[in-house]
Amino acid sequence: MTPGVGAGVTDAFYDIDGDDFIPTEWTRGPWDPLYQHAGPPAALVARAVELLDGGEDYFVAQFTIDVLRSIPLEPLSIDAHLVKPGRRVQLAEATLTDGTGVVAHARAWRIRRGDTGSVQTPAEPPPFAGPDTSTPAADFDPWNGPSYFSATEWRMAAGAFSEPGPATAWVRMRMPLVAGETPSPLTRVLVAADSGNGISQVLGIGDYLFV
Repeated sequence: MTPGVGAGVTDAFYDIDGDDFIPTEWTRGPWDPLYQHAGPPAALVARAVELLDGGEDYFVAQFTIDVLRSIPLEPLSIDAHLVKPGRRVQLAEATLTDGTGVVAHARAWRIRRGDTGSVQTPAEPPPFAGPDTSTPAADFDPWNGPSYFSATEWRMAAGAFSEPGPATAWVRMRMPLVAGETPSPLTRVLVAADSGNGISQVLGIGDYLFV
């Protein structure tokens, strides 16, 4: 176990210790075993934005996060606050900090919830196979143990990670973001969002790395 990292036995991406969030080994990213995949930290920041005063009355319509440097598997803290309060639209900002300083900065627009049922368009199925009929992706185990890739489930509706060309994938969390909590729809999306660039490729990833 790496110093400062959860033992990996907790079935969640993070444990809470006072005001700190302790990453478990399920957050490990693909580039270095000492650093996190950016998806779980982004979701953790969004969780803080959703929990700001009045959050139950608003939904996050836009969320952006700038990752300033690699995010270590070390305790993290979050400072979130409203920059522009409002009855209908609010702007929030948040910083993610480790023991040496800020590692990420986020901005989010929150819009008051309302009943839009009368103007909603009917939901239509996507133009590709659903998750139940898609093929489970091949296992990716970069560190021979717990990581982001064993904490998420991937199913390929088209194409494959290991083959150049277009691909379509379904992804979902196998465990909560924070121990003991049910993830919100927004945090579920953000855990997966940073993986979009890896779903398909033009150049073989064995020879070329890319953002």
